[in-house]
Amino acid sequence: MQTAKLLSPDPFVPLYHNYIRLVASIAANFPLSPQQQEEICQDVFFIVWQHREQLVHERALSSWLSTITRHRCLTELRRNRSMVALDDLNEEILHAQQEARLGGSTPSQSWHLELSLRLLQSLIDDHRSPVRRRVAQLFYSQGESVATISATLNMCPNTVLSHLRRFRLIVEKSLLRLLEERDIDLAS
Repeated sequence: MQTAKLLSPDPFVPLYHNYIRLVASIAANFPLSPQQQEEICQDVFFIVWQHREQLVHERALSSWLSTITRHRCLTELRRNRSMVALDDLNEEILHAQQEARLGGSTPSQSWHLELSLRLLQSLIDDHRSPVRRRVAQLFYSQGESVATISATLNMCPNTVLSHLRRFRLIVEKSLLRLLEERDIDLAS
């Protein structure tokens, strides 16, 4: 098959028949469902057909098809990578929210809880990232669920979880720095 034939309106069928095995075998090497693999094969040939004018040498066609197939498979894997189910949220977060709602059982625990909540609110208010600050306000200050925050801010639940994870890391580093500055040893 020559490049000139690729540019004519009729060569799609021979193109497909000559290279479907190559494209399908590459897609089969990725952990995708048979349906996803089939859709990728169709997408690859559609992409190639749309951009056939860009092919300079026919010898490059199999490399071009291989590259497009790998990229489409990787894109599909990224799109479908395992999402964290909202029901499987970190139990530590749920436990912390329950404790915060219950309050301390002794005056000392209540005072400690109140002080911790003020410190947390201060860290939220002083946070640099406006999006992460808003996510933290909704989750920690207002007690909203990840699903509610996701709907309110129009973002993926996993993005909300990522913001919360990043916020907790920043808070942890800030608290450790504060303890070091004040020479407080938690072991004692």
